[in-house]
Amino acid sequence: MNKQYLSKLKNPNMRKLLLDKENIPVLETLLEQANQEYEPIKALKESKKLDFGKKLSKEELKETFTQVRNKVDAFLGVSDIEPPKCSYYSLFRPGITTTPVLLSYIFSSARYIASISSSMGLIDVPFMNVESSTSALEAGVTLSLTVIFHDMFRKDTYIPLFGGLVSLAKNKRCNLIPSAGHEYTHHVQKNHIKREILDNIKRTFSMFDEGHARGVQEYLARTYAEKEDNPAFLYDTLDTKVGELKRTYKWICKKLGVQKRESLLKTKSSRDGSKRISKPSKHALGNTFFSIYEAKRGPQIYDNILHGTFQFSR
Repeated sequence: MNKQYLSKLKNPNMRKLLLDKENIPVLETLLEQANQEYEPIKALKESKKLDFGKKLSKEELKETFTQVRNKVDAFLGVSDIEPPKCSYYSLFRPGITTTPVLLSYIFSSARYIASISSSMGLIDVPFMNVESSTSALEAGVTLSLTVIFHDMFRKDTYIPLFGGLVSLAKNKRCNLIPSAGHEYTHHVQKNHIKREILDNIKRTFSMFDEGHARGVQEYLARTYAEKEDNPAFLYDTLDTKVGELKRTYKWICKKLGVQKRESLLKTKSSRDGSKRISKPSKHALGNTFFSIYEAKRGPQIYDNILHGTFQFSR
């Protein structure tokens, strides 16, 4: 993929393509369809009539992830991707997202306890440097930050280091499969599209990365839902899609000075976000971009854009 084509995948360029009045009718149709499809599935979940399946064992996860990889590879037209590792997140499993967090928990907790004990005159621990009156506060802040990072890492995520790692929360099968495909897609992106390290750090391509992965996630959800006649596969994906399309729709209408259709915003999802958040996330923008262009040109866009054959004309 040449640099000129690659530059078109950057956030500002994709955002510019998204902010086009011609996209609004397409987006309104997509949002209406998503609402209509999501509402009955949401009702089934609320009445506890959706079967999300069981949580997979480590051995079952390995087999399932292989199946997911094969489906994603075929959908994206790739065959030369070295597979990443895939495992459930465990704080006590040595790794780049676990060991530092565990050590931080141990050190900050020990320092906090030592600081409190020292201030009460119960114990003196010179090597912990707890004489300062701010030691307990510093340890408490460190512990709080550790909790935040732990919460972030234990969610489904892709770690692009040392050959790649898809780290998953131990969710039920219908939730896990589409999400595993989403994270594996990031591995395909990393290995198929060569970028500058700084671009990865700055997340210059986050709209592309997340929107592309959202599309693959939905493809998997629909494939499994149809194959197994189980709408539970679609719940998380549609819940996310409804929320993200709504937020982007409101943002686009505001940016372009177009009156939004309030009827499209009535369906509630867990991804609606706070009313104080005026700008949608890169996930939401990317999801909307790919949803619109898939509606215009078909599902082959996910393969095309990865191989540099997607046409970016409006």
